[in-house]
Amino acid sequence: GYSMVAAPNLFSASSDEGLVNISRAVNPRFRGVSADDAPGHRSQLSLKQRKEAMAMEQRGSGHNVVAKRNARERTRVHTVNKAFHILKQRLPALRIHSKRVSKLRILKAAIIYINNLLDTVNSVSNSH
Repeated sequence: GYSMVAAPNLFSASSDEGLVNISRAVNPRFRGVSADDAPGHRSQLSLKQRKEAMAMEQRGSGHNVVAKRNARERTRVHTVNKAFHILKQRLPALRIHSKRVSKLRILKAAIIYINNLLDTVNSVSNSH
């Protein structure tokens, strides 16, 4: 059950502060009174008006979520393509190609180049 001992601490002289105290008693993570508590906000509308407002927000925010997801994906693809272009420019075997080279071919050329560099380092260190 509920304890009446905490009740006097819930209220204060200021109505906003009282709302904060009551809200914190219900939800300890409550941060404070926001613009949501202003007159005319959705919380003060009728049930039908609240449902309509929520439906409008969901329709709008759904589009916004998809647009943001698409933007993140475009940025990710652009970053990956840019990294492959830089890698291609670092590989002597592919540097001269002006045509598009597949990502698989770039990776295979990088593996061959790294192995050749390792062989060179190993042969130099063995000769000393």
